[in-house]
Amino acid sequence: MNVGLFGWTVRATLKNIALENTAVYSHYASGAASIGTLTGVSGVATNIRNCYVTGVVKSTEVQSNTGGLVGKNVTNSTIINSFATADVYGARLCNVGGLVGQTLGNSILINCYATGDVTGGASSNVGGLVGNDYSNTLVI
Repeated sequence: MNVGLFGWTVRATLKNIALENTAVYSHYASGAASIGTLTGVSGVATNIRNCYVTGVVKSTEVQSNTGGLVGKNVTNSTIINSFATADVYGARLCNVGGLVGQTLGNSILINCYATGDVTGGASSNVGGLVGNDYSNTLVI
């Protein structure tokens, strides 16, 4: 299960989107989900530009990817001039990030930031910007 305004995007362009005072909660029991305010998974060549979110994101799912803006950013996807001002919480064994829970496959982040509390349960990967960079993410 992927949770956000958009659950999963592929080759999409998301521009000039503002989501304020949001509350995203996910309690899906089987895990391996991606949770973000804007999109759960920003997949294959998705471009996010000039977007921001404020609020809270919370997942109680084990092994999820949880981020303030995007749960998982994959395969040549970019996030440019975007930010999250959100408190982000992930359960145990999660990837939890203020902006993105997990990046992989040549993700690019340009001029992005995150503020807010970011916490994860036992054995989680937790980062202020990105919880887990799996491979080849470029941050400028």
